[in-house]
Amino acid sequence: MLNGIDKVLILNYFSIDKLKIFLSNSFLLGYFNKLKRRESRFPGFTFRFLSLRLSTSIVVLPSLILLTQFFFLSKSKNILYRPSKRLRKFFDMQKSVLVIGNLSDRKWAKKHGFDFIFFYPLYCLSNFGLNYLWRYVFNKSCAKRFFVSTDYGLDQYLAIYLIKKTRVKSWCIQHGLFPSENSLDLDGADCDVNIVATKFQASILRRSGYKGKIKICDNLFLNTTKMIWKKQLANDLIPVIFVGPGYSYNPNLELRVVQLISEIQKFLPAQFKLIYRPHPRDANILKQIKVLGVSCESSNLTSFINSNANFFIGIKSTFLLEAQCAGKKVFLITGNEFPQYFESGEIATEINIDKLSSILDDPLFRGIN
Repeated sequence: MLNGIDKVLILNYFSIDKLKIFLSNSFLLGYFNKLKRRESRFPGFTFRFLSLRLSTSIVVLPSLILLTQFFFLSKSKNILYRPSKRLRKFFDMQKSVLVIGNLSDRKWAKKHGFDFIFFYPLYCLSNFGLNYLWRYVFNKSCAKRFFVSTDYGLDQYLAIYLIKKTRVKSWCIQHGLFPSENSLDLDGADCDVNIVATKFQASILRRSGYKGKIKICDNLFLNTTKMIWKKQLANDLIPVIFVGPGYSYNPNLELRVVQLISEIQKFLPAQFKLIYRPHPRDANILKQIKVLGVSCESSNLTSFINSNANFFIGIKSTFLLEAQCAGKKVFLITGNEFPQYFESGEIATEINIDKLSSILDDPLFRGIN
């Protein structure tokens, strides 16, 4: 049941009398419990997430003028809602597709000959708790499958909730790795079908209690961009990329990351240069890392599409798996000091935090020395 605080939060957030229809069923209870699970990993997430979406919805209120576009829904069998790059990859050669998205999605849809409508009215009305437009979409379209990359937004969650009462099946294409240590906070947990990257990810999803269908796509995180980009460092130094984990919610873990950078910097041979590739949540520690003499760079210089960047080190990040899929040498730092992100064996080479210098024993490093 919703407690008193939850009800106040809900009513203050939506402030719409017609939302009372939801309080009689499990919709809001399920959604706020979902947000609380994310809150357990990222303190303060719920307030930041909801307040941003509500303020954005107010800003885009004029977009309701686009409602007329919904009177001309196509007969497409597949609806792609706000598709990520990975979701797009699945439909490059498909037909009978309706894309509901932004301007960038419109360009992609037009290139492939897909039908398109803007998502703004759906987003706006959903964040105010109104489901009428979604009901219209599912009742008037000929869709059989509804694809998303996440079900955490109220617009996605509301659509998936309503779909359960129709003939349409909801699909989620994994856009980021599931954390091994927290299997209760997973994107796609409310969808009928999930497409995941590996058998390890399927195991985490099933362990969470997920009852739907799981399909494994081994190439899901394989970047198809050709490694034609070449960038050498000054003095022909060999880059070793430390991929930032984004521990902004835990200052102690952030400090430990800085210490790790310092330790690795000390034992790397002179012909190597350590570079930090920051996570978007790493802003708090960038100055400390630069003080160590380690540059922070998120451009193609530190990407796996750079044919001269072959060594990657990290604790947690989907980027590490992408680099491994691209044929790069990836070292996963393991130990009890950090929450476990990867399943054992998901990254081929694991290095215990107490034996970091053993990285140099790898045949690839020995071949360069």
